[in-house]
Amino acid sequence: MSTSKTSILLVNVYYAESGYGDRLLTPPLGIAYLSEYLTARKVDHHIMDMGLGYTSDQIISRVKELNCSAMGFSINSLCMDKTVNLITSAKEAVPSLRIIAGGPHVSTLQEELFRECPGIDYAIIGEGEESLFELLRGDAPENIPGLIYRDAGGNVRVNGKRITENIDALPFPQFEKFELGSYEDTSIPLLTSRGCPYKCVFCQQSSLLSKNWRGKSAEYFVEEIQHWIGRGCRTFQILDDNFAYDLQRLKSIRKIFLKHAIPALTINIVGGVRVSGMTAEKLALLKSIGVEYISFGVESFSDEVLRFIKKGTTTGRIEKVVSLATGMGFKVRLFFIIGFPYETVQSLEDMFAFIRRYPIYQARFFNLVPYRGTALMNWIDAHGRMLYSYNEYMNNFKAYQDIPLFEAAHTMSVAERAQALNRARQLAESMHDKFLLSEAAQTKHCKE
Repeated sequence: MSTSKTSILLVNVYYAESGYGDRLLTPPLGIAYLSEYLTARKVDHHIMDMGLGYTSDQIISRVKELNCSAMGFSINSLCMDKTVNLITSAKEAVPSLRIIAGGPHVSTLQEELFRECPGIDYAIIGEGEESLFELLRGDAPENIPGLIYRDAGGNVRVNGKRITENIDALPFPQFEKFELGSYEDTSIPLLTSRGCPYKCVFCQQSSLLSKNWRGKSAEYFVEEIQHWIGRGCRTFQILDDNFAYDLQRLKSIRKIFLKHAIPALTINIVGGVRVSGMTAEKLALLKSIGVEYISFGVESFSDEVLRFIKKGTTTGRIEKVVSLATGMGFKVRLFFIIGFPYETVQSLEDMFAFIRRYPIYQARFFNLVPYRGTALMNWIDAHGRMLYSYNEYMNNFKAYQDIPLFEAAHTMSVAERAQALNRARQLAESMHDKFLLSEAAQTKHCKE
């Protein structure tokens, strides 16, 4: 492929059946980074985000209208059968199309993906900006790190995973190819780091990207913020889970904010920040740069469960950090997962009581979903059994949100877990309503 001749339509795959809402509220950052990298290298490309409600038929009509020679799909494992059908239909409509896939599902399956979806010509594992550009430029497939391809004999080859060590070298998304005004949430999403050094047994993050945390420099982060301030934006969402990982970076960000007299901002950390590394000093620094809303990935309020999932914290530390954060006036959102081995009826009662002790902005509860390639899935294979096939629950994710997916040793019964999920949903609703009522009362008091 040559960049002078190639035009590619990049598609962010999204389905309402995933259970994460009918539409995306903000533009997807994965494909936005790809777009910005191609823009910087003058590669002709277009974007369609199915998170805005576009159908498969509209995607295919668009690629025919644009006369593109390639399509790129950013895909995850949810509703993968639909994605296979979309790729198959695109190939049937335009047989000459080169189909390139990337995203979490690709990094999980690797060469197996070509058996699941024969319509794919190339796939990229790990971080795809450089590999996609080199492929479109026409480099030999065997020389492109991170690429999966078929050789002349039809054999699938995997060139290993590509990781960008210096993420300051990647241009940050400016969303020029996106329908930015069509997203409901006008805040700007930011990704300030990649990789995860932790080993939570249920999570794919470190295996998909890297076990090494790589953060944007404080200077580059502030440069991105200033770009958006110049375009009239003052509200930001930080999506990475480890924004507060590096204390020195936080201190530098604060220092640069003061040096450049950055105006008052609203920064919301929507990824699940780890409790284990949070301190009063970090919370104060976050507050000083405009963070109003912070999410913590608590997962469980049982020390035995926390040890099992390798969360690296204790219930005592969780209580301390949540007490500090709520006391400092942050809007605090807590993430919990129900259904872990070693969870008991009593530990769930302890969790519910803990949540009620604090003015929590929001508590979100998730059914435990075993993902391929995780230590949790390996543990279940050794100590229990899945009640449904992987394809069944991943392709009908929304329908299984409150249905326990496995049974195993040291685990509550299916009925007990289903009941716990129901109780958790009710508590989440009541806690959020309570917070809103309290906030309204405080506003009224201030006005009086």
